[in-house]
Amino acid sequence: MREIRRFTMVEAFQRFGREKEVDFVDAYLCAYVKVKKPAQIVTFNVKDFNVDGVTVCQPSEC
Repeated sequence: MREIRRFTMVEAFQRFGREKEVDFVDAYLCAYVKVKKPAQIVTFNVKDFNVDGVTVCQPSEC
């Protein structure tokens, strides 16, 4: 469990530092759902969650 948290935090900070338009909470959620399966996020803000390995859809599509 500790390794999952460490991986999630490291990946979130890396994405947050790399992509200026993504805030930390969005980066953390993406990293978290990549560890948990199935990796799917339902949101109105699709562009911030466009990451490999994560399925994103708007509420009207799901």
